[in-house]
Amino acid sequence: MHGISALGKDGRIDISFRTENHHLICEVKDNGPGYHPDTKTGTSGLGQGWKLTRQRIQLMKEQYGDDVSVEVRDSKDSSGTTVIFSLPMQKPSL
Repeated sequence: MHGISALGKDGRIDISFRTENHHLICEVKDNGPGYHPDTKTGTSGLGQGWKLTRQRIQLMKEQYGDDVSVEVRDSKDSSGTTVIFSLPMQKPSL
């Protein structure tokens, strides 16, 4: 299940990648109803997929430290949620 599942064919997920200060930034945006952790909607928040993602991020933090981050934001000017992952890029070994 994803936040856009109720939108059917109108649901949209956009994924973009960029580099910034030796980090790979992955941004995932949707046009769903947004994530509102303070409200009770009968759902379990971000769900099992989010739980597994948080576990993976924690493992990466153990290896790379605070260079790894994830941020969840509600879109302020429209519906939807944006999740931003920041992962350190390794320099290629010569």
